[in-house]
Amino acid sequence: MKMRLLVVVPFIIIAVALGILYRQGDIDITISKVMQPGTTPTQGKQYSSPPPLVIDPAKSYIANIATTKGIMRVSLLPKETPNTVNNFVFLSREGFYNNTVFHRIMKGFMIQGGDPRGDGTGGPGYRFADEPITRDYTR
Repeated sequence: MKMRLLVVVPFIIIAVALGILYRQGDIDITISKVMQPGTTPTQGKQYSSPPPLVIDPAKSYIANIATTKGIMRVSLLPKETPNTVNNFVFLSREGFYNNTVFHRIMKGFMIQGGDPRGDGTGGPGYRFADEPITRDYTR
């Protein structure tokens, strides 16, 4: 049975899967519309290019992700991955992830989402370069 939960971008999935520690932040990003079981994900708005910088890389950002199983709090790391955090904050504020699902769940390892189609093939209509992970991490 496919568990229907709110989707986050791959960065958040990596953050959860890799065990990045929570810390109090200056700014909370809240995704509040939770997709209920039996509903269909939306296609999501499309954009022609990545967003301009909307974050302050010197600040801390916490994502509060509302799911049908409760709230997940995830620390974002803008000093290390400013483009990825900026993208997530921008799309979250646009409501891009509202009413979407985690389309892949690997118990004890990771969750994958960030796709408004609900199957791993969708996106916002643009791409940007990956930012390297420079810290040690564990599952």
